[in-house]
Amino acid sequence: MSSLLVKKLFIFDISNKKAKVVPFSKGLNVITSNQVDGNKRGKSLILASIFHCLGSDGFFDDNWNIKSKIYLMNISISDKDYYIYRMDRLFKIFDSSYDVIFKGTDRKELAEFLGDLFNFIIKLPNRDNNILVTAPPAYAYILNYLHQDKMDGPSFNSFKNLGEFISYKENLLYSHFNIYNEDYYKLIGEIESFKKQIDILKRECTMLQSMIEKTESEMSNYSYPKSMELLKVELQRHSEEYIDISEKLSKAKNKLIELRNSKYDLMSELDLLIKKINYEKKSYETLTRKICPTCRGSMADSLDARLATGDELESFIYLSDEFNSELSKVENKISKEEVYYKSLLEQLSTYEDKLKVADSKIEDIFKHKAYSEFINSLLSDYAKKSSSLASINLKLEDLKTKKSKYNALKKDINDMYSELMLDSKVKFGLKELDDKKFKNIRSNFEAGGSNKPISTIIWHLNLLKIKYAFNPDAIKFPIILDSPNNTELDDTKREKLFNFIFSNIDSSTQVILSTLGFSKSTYPEFNFDNIIELDNDPYNLLNTKDYDANLKFLLGFNLS
Repeated sequence: MSSLLVKKLFIFDISNKKAKVVPFSKGLNVITSNQVDGNKRGKSLILASIFHCLGSDGFFDDNWNIKSKIYLMNISISDKDYYIYRMDRLFKIFDSSYDVIFKGTDRKELAEFLGDLFNFIIKLPNRDNNILVTAPPAYAYILNYLHQDKMDGPSFNSFKNLGEFISYKENLLYSHFNIYNEDYYKLIGEIESFKKQIDILKRECTMLQSMIEKTESEMSNYSYPKSMELLKVELQRHSEEYIDISEKLSKAKNKLIELRNSKYDLMSELDLLIKKINYEKKSYETLTRKICPTCRGSMADSLDARLATGDELESFIYLSDEFNSELSKVENKISKEEVYYKSLLEQLSTYEDKLKVADSKIEDIFKHKAYSEFINSLLSDYAKKSSSLASINLKLEDLKTKKSKYNALKKDINDMYSELMLDSKVKFGLKELDDKKFKNIRSNFEAGGSNKPISTIIWHLNLLKIKYAFNPDAIKFPIILDSPNNTELDDTKREKLFNFIFSNIDSSTQVILSTLGFSKSTYPEFNFDNIIELDNDPYNLLNTKDYDANLKFLLGFNLS
């Protein structure tokens, strides 16, 4: 556990050469001014400047130009000093050696840096897609600051620009109490994801079940034949015979093609031979007339030539007979092969008929088979999705068990909240407040008149008690209360309110509050570490003396 201690606040107005330096102490700090005419001395301004310097946007008087001022604050965390510098949107953070450790204008970057520095950060679901994002710095201090004009009961109105998140009150409080942390949001995200998956799987299982029932109904219209197995055997046998005939038919066809090609070759050669025989016959007749068949000249003796031509003619005639004999054999083979081929075709046709089952029966068989396969597929999908559904349900139950631990903590928180608020109601006699409104921290209540600021203060302080109880390791920011008795309270109520404030402050928490005409002698049982009395003129908090004494100190930060 650590505490943030505000040690000193500097406010500079460079253009008017004025400044104000306010030192603070650990423990109880009270800023006060004259009871009669002490308003407008700058008490609210000083208090608003503290968290303004820490990155929030508070409310200032209309005549106070925030942008023209430079704010510098010395703080301490676990005995380590830091300096925070703010000029409009520019922030600089320095360590104890005055080295810059952060510089920038981006509020998210500032929040993340301060979160690391404080070891405490607020993350909330954004308004667009419910993704967890770092909240601006003001959300971290929201329980610790009350502006005198914004005490509106159980709502957070003391800071400006809190509209980034929708209905953030419950999420914010449980974040401060370390219930709604990153682990919790991760758990909730997983639960929501599983719920969506379960919803999808349930719809898919319902759809599959409906499809299975419908398919089974359709399937009943097509009976699976009892002789189906015999039909399969018969079809298999006929198919094998059909394939055998087809192969024989293919071979016969190829053989016919081969024989017809041989016949064509023989006929071509025979035709050529006949032409040669006719030519030799004419040559022989020409030689008989003693005329040369080549040059057509007369020959004295043509006997030798005729003998040679006659021999050739005889050879050709012999070859012609051989060709005709071979051709005849080929034609006989073709004729036989054609008969064989035709018989194969007839056999093939017969087996095709045997393979043809009645169309209606085949259709029934295939439809039955298709429906059966489809149902098997649906059943397989249904089994897988049912298994996934069961598995996710088991995981979801495990996550719900984990969530129940958070719910138990939330119940403890609400029980403590109810007890504290009921006790405070009795203490201050706030009879107008309904007890039922204290059963849950997200509920609202409303008090009227002077009871409104009282109810606001006790609400904040009771919430801080809960935070310290359930998130003891969280850093303790200073409690800043701007004129808690701002409305007309009688002396009894005022003293009772201050007694409540002082007695409900943790010893390790710094308190800085403002009020008119404060006297520590009124509260002798409490130890006040620092009473700051403002005696400046109205609207003149800054002065030249503080400016001259601290300008050089400021320049060291300003020029970094």
